[in-house]
Amino acid sequence: MDIALIGTKWKRGKTEYAGFHSMTIDEFIDPLSFLKKIASLFELEIIYRVEVVGSQIAGWYVDMVKKRGRETGKEVTLGKDLVGIKRIENSQNICTALIGFIKKEGGEVLTIADINKGMPYIVDNDAFQRWNEKGKHKFGFYTPETELDITPERLLTLMKTELAKRVNTSISYDVQAQSIGRVFGLAHELINEGDTIRIKDIGFTPKLYLEARAIVGDESHTDPSQDKYAFGDYREITDPNEELRKIYNRILSSLGSKQELIDQLDKLVKDANETASDAKKESEAAKTLAEKVQENLKNNTDL
Repeated sequence: MDIALIGTKWKRGKTEYAGFHSMTIDEFIDPLSFLKKIASLFELEIIYRVEVVGSQIAGWYVDMVKKRGRETGKEVTLGKDLVGIKRIENSQNICTALIGFIKKEGGEVLTIADINKGMPYIVDNDAFQRWNEKGKHKFGFYTPETELDITPERLLTLMKTELAKRVNTSISYDVQAQSIGRVFGLAHELINEGDTIRIKDIGFTPKLYLEARAIVGDESHTDPSQDKYAFGDYREITDPNEELRKIYNRILSSLGSKQELIDQLDKLVKDANETASDAKKESEAAKTLAEKVQENLKNNTDL
């Protein structure tokens, strides 16, 4: 952790682990990715903490602690225990300059320096005007995950596509939920710190489905209805039915100028259904006739 935090204002805080692990870093890596690798290796989670003395910030700390909570499968929904939800733009992961590289066999590192005037990175000037920090670029790192046999030209193309994704804000959420588990004494509805839950708000357009973790709770000892929870690690979940409706509407829109074709297709479908219905009726009539003939033959034989 100390190595990962070199050159930053952050310091190592509380660490909860037992034992040692080896890690080899043989490529460019930013401090945040480095910390995430460490946390994953030791099966810990990262907590960022700021200490304040009086009105001054005394220190910035990164804690790594054992993962809390459970995968509960609980749903927080509007009208039950979801009080409110806000969608918030987040600029934390924005970069204005992107360094791209590929580690090839034999340890060689491929960059775009040879075709980019000696610079292994590209910049976005518009993003720099919006997001620079005291006149300095915010750097990010990028390595294509699926392409090994790659040229500098191809890497440059991929980097431009990736940088375009990183110059805009990301989306986060502010969720207010009430613990009906404590209000009504329902054990299966309880929310504990670290729990992973589902959040559903069909009032959004399109409907909003999230997965999130309860980061911290502020529980009242006298009035459970005043309990408040802060959530994080949001992940938006796609509603497959909603996606199918979008695809269906796009298809209808694309066929909007082909109404005659649509009418013909509808007629063919109706004709096919009618033909199938007639065939079924004829089949049933033939079956009935055969049964009657068989019955008559049996009766005549008995005589």
